[in-house]
Amino acid sequence: MWVTEFVANGPRERDGSPAVPPIGTQVVTFSTSAATANALSAACDTIQIVVDTDAHVSFAPTPTATVNDMFLAKDIPHRFTLRTTGLKVAAIAAV
Repeated sequence: MWVTEFVANGPRERDGSPAVPPIGTQVVTFSTSAATANALSAACDTIQIVVDTDAHVSFAPTPTATVNDMFLAKDIPHRFTLRTTGLKVAAIAAV
């Protein structure tokens, strides 16, 4: 899972997407066992997640992803706006 963080209230492209460069990137390896990214920067308000295998993800201060959580299809950039700080992202492979 690649998690890319973009600056809060930063410049935006014409289509509303966050401008680059990002303020941080994390790479997290997961499988049929859940794995969790480090806490997202308090300075970001938008993240992009790309997974290389179909996955389920969870957002929380201490998340544990399960197959009941939000599904993400592989190889597609998924963007999310964060409503609060102190979040982490956890992922588990979809089976």
